[in-house]
Amino acid sequence: MSFIVDADNVFGIDNCDAMLGSAIENNPDINYIQGDMRSLPYKDNSFDLVVVYCVFMNCPEDYQKSISEIERICKGYILLNEIIALDGEPTQGRLPGDVFPDEKPYWVSYNKDEFLSAFKNSKLIKFKRLIYKEEDGKRGRGNYTIMKFKVEK
Repeated sequence: MSFIVDADNVFGIDNCDAMLGSAIENNPDINYIQGDMRSLPYKDNSFDLVVVYCVFMNCPEDYQKSISEIERICKGYILLNEIIALDGEPTQGRLPGDVFPDEKPYWVSYNKDEFLSAFKNSKLIKFKRLIYKEEDGKRGRGNYTIMKFKVEK
């Protein structure tokens, strides 16, 4: 993100030491903090754009509260990449153990309607599914979805 805007205006937050360390190592000019999305340490309407990439798939507890916090700090747009169940039925699985060695790792996908209903103060503008292909050309298991919201307060 810092290649698009001045790095002084780009902020990152993660609750996992390993992921935060990797982010700092790869993008040292960005302002990173360790924190919980359910209680973001920013004032209301602090950001024109909030980008959320594959967060809720790893942190399903109280995802509605996290969405509410994102809407609270954003005064413009939310770009979100998340796993939405292809058939409407949520699924779950395990992450590689080396990413979160001290935890019982997992990921979840969400029912589209249930997940979108958590956005109380935002209008969905764009919803696009990304279909990944395996090396042999067959369809992969990925069912990531890009969503764009306009915050309306």
